[in-house]
Amino acid sequence: MIDEKVLKEWDRASKSWADFVRTGKDYCRDEMNNPAFFSMLRNVKGKQLLDLSCGEEYNTRVLAKKGTKAIGVDFSEEMIKLARAN
Repeated sequence: MIDEKVLKEWDRASKSWADFVRTGKDYCRDEMNNPAFFSMLRNVKGKQLLDLSCGEEYNTRVLAKKGTKAIGVDFSEEMIKLARAN
């Protein structure tokens, strides 16, 4: 069940979020979360991965660059539009 109010807020904030992530302003992701997350994954080359709640697919693209077949899924149409545009 999707909360329509939450969905509208994510759609409304999608461009600001993409800018935040893509321009290196998400310090927690870049300096803490992603290094820890990717070290747990180890070697992902050749694997198929599903990135749920991918947003504008920042981590999906990182995973693809590491050699995975990564697919991102999100409930925000605006986030998916941004992902496809990139």
